[in-house]
Amino acid sequence: MTELSTLSRTAVGPATKLVCRSLPAFLVSALALVAQSPAGNWTNAKGLAPGTEVRVEVAGQAATHGRLESVTDDSIALTSAKSQQTFARQQIVRISQRKAGHRARNALIGAGIGAGAGLGVGLAAGRCTQFCIVSPGVIRGALAAVGAVVGGIVGAVFPTGGWKEVYKKA
Repeated sequence: MTELSTLSRTAVGPATKLVCRSLPAFLVSALALVAQSPAGNWTNAKGLAPGTEVRVEVAGQAATHGRLESVTDDSIALTSAKSQQTFARQQIVRISQRKAGHRARNALIGAGIGAGAGLGVGLAAGRCTQFCIVSPGVIRGALAAVGAVVGGIVGAVFPTGGWKEVYKKA
């Protein structure tokens, strides 16, 4: 009987424990996704706050960008660069909302990556054997700082905003 109980205890490995522990979180996430309103629901468009930046696509026309003025049961009004425009619900193919950008976060991530890369280069190339003018520590620090600045700039240049579909005609 001791062999059987030992066998059953060792048969449950780390992978099985991981699956058993992550399964409830997966199920909760799946339920949350199912509970979201579909993009074909006009109620999603009516829930947008005035002033939100939106993109309205009408059949046979180019998309119009602007700030939302109002949404009724029958239409949507927005102020674009040209003028204030109103679109009938029957004409609208898709409405999208601008997602927030993350330039500051991207700049910090880029700075961290750049600093690590600069420090790595400084560690690899910073060995001085003769006639050292600057200490290896200063070289490593300078390369890490330059890497952080370059990485921060690169991270800030690449936006990650985009558009989130709020309504799509069925």
